Amino acid sequence: MKLELRKIRVGPTSRETNNFAADLYVDGKKCADVFNDGGGGNTRIYAYNGMNDLLRQAEAFAKTLPPVKNEFSSIDVPMNDLPMDLEFFCDMQVDDHLNKKYMERLQRKSILVGKEGAKEFGQYKMRFAISDMLRHSRHQLTITLADIKSKLEPGEKILNTNLENLI
Repeated sequence: MKLELRKIRVGPTSRETNNFAADLYVDGKKCADVFNDGGGGNTRIYAYNGMNDLLRQAEAFAKTLPPVKNEFSSIDVPMNDLPMDLEFFCDMQVDDHLNKKYMERLQRKSILVGKEGAKEFGQYKMRFAISDMLRHSRHQLTITLADIKSKLEPGEKILNTNLENLI
């Protein structure tokens, strides 16, 4: 079964959780409305007309997905895996969407370096937008990239997706 959020719309402010609305698609069928008001409450999932059975199947399927590693622990919360369910799956999809948008925004005026898949990365801020440099000063950008590559630690690489033809 394929679960996917589409048309993710993020609200302007959130107090505790992400403020968003999206459509849940199950095996390519628009199944449910998913939203959270950002006030710290649960993400709500409501089936569209005639999709209650499909939503129940999606909920059951989501519970069979692998748990997520808990990276935070305290005295009260041990380092246990977090069980997956449909609400958690949707919240993670929104987090991934927001992280992707954040990385795209950073890449407009920065060259990002780090290990593939790592959560931490270094940033070389550029004076001009990279899109402008690709158009008007490509040679200077190539020199800058060569300089950055010479400083990379083993296992590190340039993470920008907007420089693929130069890396």
